[in-house]
Amino acid sequence: MLTAVKAESAERLTEIRQCLDFISPLIPVAPTPTPRHLNSLKGEMFVQLYGAIECTVTLTLKSSIDYINSLNLNVNDIKHSILGLVLNSEFDALISVASKKWDKRYDITDKIKLNPICSINNTLIPTDGKNFGRSQLQSVWKTFSITEPIFHDVAFTGRLSEIIDYRNKIAHGVYAASNIGNRVTLMDLYNRQTEVSRFCSYFISVFEDYLNRSQFRA
Repeated sequence: MLTAVKAESAERLTEIRQCLDFISPLIPVAPTPTPRHLNSLKGEMFVQLYGAIECTVTLTLKSSIDYINSLNLNVNDIKHSILGLVLNSEFDALISVASKKWDKRYDITDKIKLNPICSINNTLIPTDGKNFGRSQLQSVWKTFSITEPIFHDVAFTGRLSEIIDYRNKIAHGVYAASNIGNRVTLMDLYNRQTEVSRFCSYFISVFEDYLNRSQFRA
């Protein structure tokens, strides 16, 4: 299960390591300073690292939703927390209307009473739409009622925040990629690639186990 997700995630992470392997022999030995263009390439690795994380999370969620949909379960067969996904359009309608809010409430309760087949939009991401940091992953865990720890290693919480911060500073023009790259060594980047790889493998394995054990059922 989730074989295609594993393959795509691994390919992204392999690409990052190959880029580091390409840069490695070009880095001069201290005390010779690293040229700006090489520091720029080092900085861009944070964009790639976050990209691998986002790819892994979004593909895992999409594939998990596809699997749940394929079972043709009724609304009453799934955990209540997942109803936020099943009834997403109804909840959105309730939030957006200026009047007839009670009518929209009745629409929601009627749909639950009718107990239809679950059909979840597989593009839905149950977060606030920001980068996948700790709070966004907590939202995912809460929506799917997952009981496993969010991280394979609590130390990765800080590492994830750093990757997001550096990625955003580069993407939004706060700092040049070379500025960020100058702050880290190549070994730092190899270590981060390994840490991200472990997180991605763990994230996929949590959902794989969740689906295999049908933990989405009520």
